[in-house]
Amino acid sequence: MPDAETETFEGYLILDWRSGEQRQRKTEPADLAPHQLAIPYSIDVDVPEVTVPTIEAAIEVPEAEVEQSIVEETRELADDFEQGDA
Repeated sequence: MPDAETETFEGYLILDWRSGEQRQRKTEPADLAPHQLAIPYSIDVDVPEVTVPTIEAAIEVPEAEVEQSIVEETRELADDFEQGDA
């Protein structure tokens, strides 16, 4: 893949052979139960370049509508303050 970036993931696969449980962690575990194994791994992954589309738009809101919205919000905040909700 010529336009892919390679990323390396490293860590430890912890296997519990008694219960069959599997988990992963980035750092080596300090203490394991006698029935657990820590297996180090390193995986190289080719991550392809992805193009994310950008959407642009112009939104116009009339000044009167903005003013009305501010007045309504201010009234709601004042009411909440008077009722002790703020």
